[in-house]
Amino acid sequence: MKKAIAIILAATAMLLSVNNASAQDKWVFNHIGVGVSAGLDGFGADLVLPLTPFFQIRGGYAMQPLTKDVKTEHITMSKLNGDVWNMDQDVTAAVSANLDAAHLFLDIYPGKKAGIHLTVGAYYGMHPENGGPYRIGTKEPLQIDESDKGRVGVELTGHEQFSQITTDPDGNLFLDLGLSNPLAEKFNIPTNIYPYAGIGFGRNLSSRRVAFTMDLGAIYTGAVRFVGYDYSQVVLGTGEVVTVPIYASDLSALSKLNVDQSIIDAAQKYYGKVEKCPVTPVLKFNLVFRIF
Repeated sequence: MKKAIAIILAATAMLLSVNNASAQDKWVFNHIGVGVSAGLDGFGADLVLPLTPFFQIRGGYAMQPLTKDVKTEHITMSKLNGDVWNMDQDVTAAVSANLDAAHLFLDIYPGKKAGIHLTVGAYYGMHPENGGPYRIGTKEPLQIDESDKGRVGVELTGHEQFSQITTDPDGNLFLDLGLSNPLAEKFNIPTNIYPYAGIGFGRNLSSRRVAFTMDLGAIYTGAVRFVGYDYSQVVLGTGEVVTVPIYASDLSALSKLNVDQSIIDAAQKYYGKVEKCPVTPVLKFNLVFRIF
């Protein structure tokens, strides 16, 4: 977060220096606003500057430090040798958000006093090493023998070759919601840059001291897919952690965890559509205060 704030402040200083050099243009950076936001991309803060009556830029940062606990009961997993391992333990899973991104937007207005506008820009993930934007994992290590940690898991069924997800060496089991990025692969740019486009309602900077606006758009991510991790080679000392994509067909393995079949069928139907969607929706509400 400190890095994001430093970037925003540096950009602001540069823009203000340009303003001093271009004082003859009464529209360029003649106002400045600060805003707060809440939406699907988390809770954030923005700095808003006008370029002309038709263009405004927004730079900011958003995060979502929310966690929700989900309790389950008796679960069943398989050991590497195929033996069934039963654990009589109530498990609490934590659904947490790792949303942590800076963003830069250009708002394009069709008229000097128009409120509806087009927005283009990008998000930059600050800490992609923390996993996907959402993580589902055990809140506490599972009650398993030390020799089984990293070696007990669930075999997946939607892969051509044998694939499984296991607990980590501490006995925790977790999944991440992963975002692919085809632009990164094609143009060899940082993998945590995601283009954004959308429409907005309301003028972020106007003659009013306070403005309430809304953004509706989409982040281009290429695909959305859950991934798990296989730690077996780590605990055996023969390799590294393997990231394992989870397909809709893999959800049939949930039957081994005593999940009701109707829930599995619904999850497969929904996930089968979501994993092929190339964009992630954004809906956010902004409250902007004009400083001058």
